[in-house]
Amino acid sequence: MDYLGKIITDFELHSVEGIRECFENGVDPNLIVKGKPLVYELINMYNRGSKFKECLKAFVDFGLEFEDKILLSVLLDDFEMLDILLVENKSALTQNYSLDCTFTPLFEVSLLHICAEYNHLACAKILIKHGADINSKAGLDDNGFG
Repeated sequence: MDYLGKIITDFELHSVEGIRECFENGVDPNLIVKGKPLVYELINMYNRGSKFKECLKAFVDFGLEFEDKILLSVLLDDFEMLDILLVENKSALTQNYSLDCTFTPLFEVSLLHICAEYNHLACAKILIKHGADINSKAGLDDNGFG
């Protein structure tokens, strides 16, 4: 079976069990696909369902190496970890991110924008508690979208 092809479909469906099956059958959670880590295939999909964070957690459970722990905690909606990490690194509140999402451009956005995009309210509350700028504006791409 082509588990790499299957996992992409499982991302579309937010099939946590399917994603785990692919990892159990040899798909490396740290694989590079189209020049980017495989995890970005999930992150950039258009689906924003409630199982997104469970799908991402499957990556973590199978050994995902993700350098930006603060971004990872936001994507996982792990508000407890985010709270701890922000105590150690307040400068993260002003960092901008760009994600190649399918429909909604996330160009030079704040962590709070990412929380809004993925409906991660628990992390949004932590960001505000730590002083995130609720009026922060996203950047604009070459077409004027942001």
